[in-house]
Amino acid sequence: MKKVISSVLFILVGCLLTAPTFGQGQGISLNKIIAKVDNYYVLRSDLDEATQSYIGQNQTPPQKCQLLESLVINKMMLAKAEIDSVVVDDKIVDSELDTRMQYMVQQFGSEKSIVEAYGKSLEMLKSELRTQVKEQKVVQKMQQKITTDVKVTPRDVRKFFDAIPRDSLPYMPADVEVGQIVRFAKPTKEQKEALRQRLLDLKQRIEKGEDFAKLAKENSEDVSSGEKGGDLGFAKRGMMVAPFEGAALKLNRMKCRILWNRILVCT
Repeated sequence: MKKVISSVLFILVGCLLTAPTFGQGQGISLNKIIAKVDNYYVLRSDLDEATQSYIGQNQTPPQKCQLLESLVINKMMLAKAEIDSVVVDDKIVDSELDTRMQYMVQQFGSEKSIVEAYGKSLEMLKSELRTQVKEQKVVQKMQQKITTDVKVTPRDVRKFFDAIPRDSLPYMPADVEVGQIVRFAKPTKEQKEALRQRLLDLKQRIEKGEDFAKLAKENSEDVSSGEKGGDLGFAKRGMMVAPFEGAALKLNRMKCRILWNRILVCT
């Protein structure tokens, strides 16, 4: 309880101390500790990174105090996890790290582009990202442990919200629920044969040396991959639909790595 109160005080003090200085640009901006929970610290750079994360996703970031509160709560979870000996297996962390790195490669196009964008070596980026991933996994596991035996009934929820003063409730914009019925047209035998012949023609053109990416942009009906020249990136076993994955794994290993985004043509 003392730690919780201490953390809340740090949130309030941190907001009071940092709010007037954000965006003023006076003097040299140095990294500093703005909150402390047990043996864990929240740095001003952590708050800035959290803000930039929202901006990078084209989202409006919450207020500084709200972001700071979220960061402090995470540190509280880490401190509590340390006390309760809550740990996460390294294999789980490594698996999540691999998935995130693959996603980043798809987003930036190559590992070289990632290094250029962040101005750091790939090893340094992986080390920093691994620390973040591990903390997130520990926090999630600690939250699960805390809420495992918590039971809340609909009546409890209704009672809680009914006790909130009406003028304290935030304004919520109206939502619209939308439904649809989708029917796919059944192609005729002639249409299937015409499409098959068109795909075979594309296959022959690629085998004769025409640029795959150029043909993908001109002929692909998939908007997202078509714009990238047909590139689907790397995928682990089990991520693709069975027929597609089966065709890929039948290819020569080296060829499969190079032509993963060309499987439909190669088969």
